[in-house]
Amino acid sequence: MKTILVVDHEGTGRKLLAGRLQIMDFEVVEAGSLEEVQRELASRNFDMVISDLKIPECDTGCLIQKYKTLKCPLLIFTDKFHQESDADWKIGQVKGVFHKSQRADLLKKVLDLVGWSAGKELRERSDQKNILLIEDSPTIRNMIRRILQKSFPDSVIREASDGREALTEMSNKKVDFIITDLQMPGMDGQTFLKILHNNPLLKNKPVIVLSSSITSQLREELGPYESVRLLAKPSSAEEISETVTSLMKAKTTV
Repeated sequence: MKTILVVDHEGTGRKLLAGRLQIMDFEVVEAGSLEEVQRELASRNFDMVISDLKIPECDTGCLIQKYKTLKCPLLIFTDKFHQESDADWKIGQVKGVFHKSQRADLLKKVLDLVGWSAGKELRERSDQKNILLIEDSPTIRNMIRRILQKSFPDSVIREASDGREALTEMSNKKVDFIITDLQMPGMDGQTFLKILHNNPLLKNKPVIVLSSSITSQLREELGPYESVRLLAKPSSAEEISETVTSLMKAKTTV
C-alpha cells in the first residue's frame, strides 16, 4: 500500500481529501503544522506529498525549502496559488499544481503518478468490500464472521467490541460496510450511529443494526438514518447475507 502525506492547516479540507485517498486504498498521514511536517518527513519515506502552499509559522518559501530533499512527487493543492510568485514553488519535486476546487483533477493525477500497474491494482480491488463487525459477544461475533466469510469470500472483515473501538478502527482502516449490535458496554450502538450521522465522511456508510428488541420506538429512532437497515437478533444467515447484498447494491447506485 502506498503512503501519502497530506499537508494542510485547514482540518476539514484536509480530512475530506484524506478520506477520498483512503477510499482509493492509500495509507494517508496528515500534517497541519510545521512541527508535524518535520516530524513525519523525518520518521518515514512517503510515496507522494500533497501540500498547501502555506501552513502556520511557515510561508511558501519556507515550506518549499523543506520539500527540496523529497525523493517522491509533490503535488500542490491550494486556494492561494494565484497570490504566489512562480519562483517560490518551481522545484523538481513539484509534479502538479491544483486549486482546491479541482480535487477530482488532483485525484486523477495521483493515480497517474503511482503508475499504471498500481492504478490497475486499485481498480481490481474496487469490488473488495471492507466490513466492520461491532459486537461485544465473541461468540456472536464469530458466528456472524463465518456467515460473512462464506457469503462474501473476497471481503476483508474487521472486528470491534464497542462503538469507541469501531471509531478507532475506522480512523485507521478503510471501511465500506458496518454491522453493529446496539447494546454494548462502553459506547453503545445508538451513540455510535449518532457520531456516524454527524460526520460528513461517514454518514452514508451502509449499516446493519442487529437488535434483540425491535420496537416501534427503535424504528422511529433509526428512521433518520437512510443507509441503516434493522434486523432481528438473532437473524438467519440468509437474512444477513441478503441484507448486506441489498445495501451494497443500493450504495453502488448512489
